[in-house]
Amino acid sequence: MGRALDERLPEDVLFDFLIANLGGGEEDIRPLIVDHPDAAFLWQGAYPPDVAALLAKQYEGMGIARFP
Repeated sequence: MGRALDERLPEDVLFDFLIANLGGGEEDIRPLIVDHPDAAFLWQGAYPPDVAALLAKQYEGMGIARFP
């Protein structure tokens, strides 16, 4: 994450969010979302490490496209 969040492409931020969400850590997720009263729901749990590793591999292989 070299560039400031507001300078990054939405697709890059989505990818970072998907990866951060696997671990369920507030410190990783909060910088990637807008304020919301129910945001704490996102860090109430994490995927088991073996599942998270498999999902991360899948996420890294998928493309995220933006439609006009």
